[in-house]
Amino acid sequence: MKVNQLKSGVILSYAQMILSNLISIIFTPIVIRMLGQDEYGIMSLSSAIIGYLSLLNLGLGGSYNYFYYKRKKESNEDGVAKLNGMYITIFSVIALIVFFVGMAIIFNARSVLGNEITENELSIAKKLMFISVLSMAITLPTSVFGSYIIIHERFLFSRVVSIVFIILNNVAKISLLFMGFRSVAITIAIFVLTLINTLVTIIYSVKVLKFEFKFSGFQLNMLKSMFTFSFFIFLNQIVDQINWSIDKYIIARFYGAAAVAVYSIGASLNNYYVTISSTISNVFSPRVNKLVSAETDDELLTDLMIKVGRIQFFVLSLIFTGLVFFGKFFIVGYYAGPGYEEAYKVVLILCAPVTLPLIQNMGIEIQRAKNKHRFRSVMYVIMAFFNLGISIPLCKYFGIIGSAIGTSIGIILANVVIMNIYYHKKLGLNMFRFWKSIISILPSEIIPVLFGIFILKFVKVDTLPEFLIFGVLYILVFAVSVWFLGMNDSERNLIKKPATQIFKKFFRKDVKI
Repeated sequence: MKVNQLKSGVILSYAQMILSNLISIIFTPIVIRMLGQDEYGIMSLSSAIIGYLSLLNLGLGGSYNYFYYKRKKESNEDGVAKLNGMYITIFSVIALIVFFVGMAIIFNARSVLGNEITENELSIAKKLMFISVLSMAITLPTSVFGSYIIIHERFLFSRVVSIVFIILNNVAKISLLFMGFRSVAITIAIFVLTLINTLVTIIYSVKVLKFEFKFSGFQLNMLKSMFTFSFFIFLNQIVDQINWSIDKYIIARFYGAAAVAVYSIGASLNNYYVTISSTISNVFSPRVNKLVSAETDDELLTDLMIKVGRIQFFVLSLIFTGLVFFGKFFIVGYYAGPGYEEAYKVVLILCAPVTLPLIQNMGIEIQRAKNKHRFRSVMYVIMAFFNLGISIPLCKYFGIIGSAIGTSIGIILANVVIMNIYYHKKLGLNMFRFWKSIISILPSEIIPVLFGIFILKFVKVDTLPEFLIFGVLYILVFAVSVWFLGMNDSERNLIKKPATQIFKKFFRKDVKI
């Protein structure tokens, strides 16, 4: 049952990711064109500003896995129920704080957003931020139910529900736009669907998984441990917000909503890139906690990191090289349109350095499972403020490209250099073996890269049919080269086995004698 759930979880996670990204690629151009550059920029900016309120959960959401297994091992079901009650209570208090802080931001929106924002844009931003604050305040106390589903590895339910609501969100969004509604109506529709999604999650947790909670028997020692553990996850969240959201705020202060829209296109494509890598490592999070709890040898954890990292590298290197060769037409010719040329530079500047830490996502899960994530958190905070410090002058003198460069420098120093030393020296992971395995893949990608250079030099891709034809050709060349020159037998079997099963299922003929 658990193995099937894990396999289903991986498959459905990628199905969810592909569907989500595909829908976004198809419908985002419609949203941009129907809202216009300025209003799209205001939507992105409002979302980024309210996103900072998520920091008020103090990282507690990321600690549930650790304390669930700890409580399960030390106590009985009554102990887990008390743990659940503690989380619901704490998140309810945080939700109230989120609401009042959010209201303070809205009432002082002009001071927060700056003078480059027009009065009409300010009015829209206030409405969008109010809806987002309300949504966050309502859903925060119930987030533990979603964590409970994941901890029980019910990936099938979790991913199917996510896929359904991805479809509903986008259908509602596009329908409202064609009916003449704008960004505020879209945000209200998403808010309503979020509430329905939350209700479904609660019902499943309580009725099927027998989720129980008790608000009595609070243990101060446990509470102290939770906040101590979560504090360093909280620091990571600060880093993420500074690295991926502060640029929009800086750009808004210097250049206004239109410039935010251009940067947001590059940043959103980078977010898809990050999501692709994170999907499989998120599925393995409960399994990593179990392995560490069972005191699994560090070499076996290194094997797991290599196995997952190689798969991530195959996928990410295909996407990144594809962005290099075809990204400019995709962004300007289809996705966003004229006026978004700099978004192509932004996405390349952001994606290039982030590729290396993305293929090491399992290292983050291992750190948390070992309760050794403190160093990463503190170091990332230092680098985040370094990023902020250099991004402001870079943005002032070089525009949105300067902001992207500032973020990339911080990523390289923190993720590529310092964290690899920490993984090897302190976490017990063999990073020499990890990188030797990753580097062995590179020769298999020489042929597709040369093919891509040939296309850039001799073919002018400036229509959608040409983009699709040469894009598919590039994927085929990449896949064949990597299949024969880069993959090992285990990786080829990951594709062969399900492909064989599908072939047998649909093409097998029963022979009667």
